Amino acid sequence: VPEGVDKVHIQAKIVTNQGRVFVYENWAEVKDGYYEITVPYSQNSKYPVKAEPYQIRAGEVVKTVEVTEEDVLNGKTITVDLI
Repeated sequence: VPEGVDKVHIQAKIVTNQGRVFVYENWAEVKDGYYEITVPYSQNSKYPVKAEPYQIRAGEVVKTVEVTEEDVLNGKTITVDLI
C-alpha cells in the first residue's frame, strides 16, 4: 500500500438474476502496510448473480481483480500489491 494511505476501497458492479444492477463496495483499514477485504461475488458464478471484475484502490493506485467462484467458495486469499 502506498505510504500515507490508511484505507483501501474495493467495488464491482453486480447484476442480479432479475437484471437489477447495484455496486458492491467495501473498505478496509491499512495496518502495518497490509489490509484484508472479503468479497461475496465472483465473475464466473454458476448462480445467476454475476460480478464485473473488482476495482481496488489505495490512494491513486487502482488495480483490477478477478475473483472466481472457486475463490469465493473456498475462501481463497488473493494477494494484490497496491504499490
